[in-house]
Amino acid sequence: MTKSEIFTAAWELAERGVTDFGGSKKEYFAEALKIVHADIAAMENVNENQERQSLLAGILVNAGKAESKGANIDMAKVVSFVRQARTNKAYTSMDTIRKAAIHFKNKAA
Repeated sequence: MTKSEIFTAAWELAERGVTDFGGSKKEYFAEALKIVHADIAAMENVNENQERQSLLAGILVNAGKAESKGANIDMAKVVSFVRQARTNKAYTSMDTIRKAAIHFKNKAA
């Protein structure tokens, strides 16, 4: 979302405040901007969580495929990594997960 779209959404929200409670848009704008910003941050968090879950599922699938092709993979360690990444998001960065996903995709190929 561009800055212009963010400010437009905040002004529209402030206008609804004027309609519902009276006053001027300026009185509501700062709080409306905070609300719009929080909504955007929440959406970005949801998108990152969806990407994280998708990559982790891919790691499990591709590690399983690689193991069935005879690759020397300790599936217990892979499962442990995935569980850790799902439960402790601060510990496992998205960059680490992406690298692991690429690694196991290449092994499965």
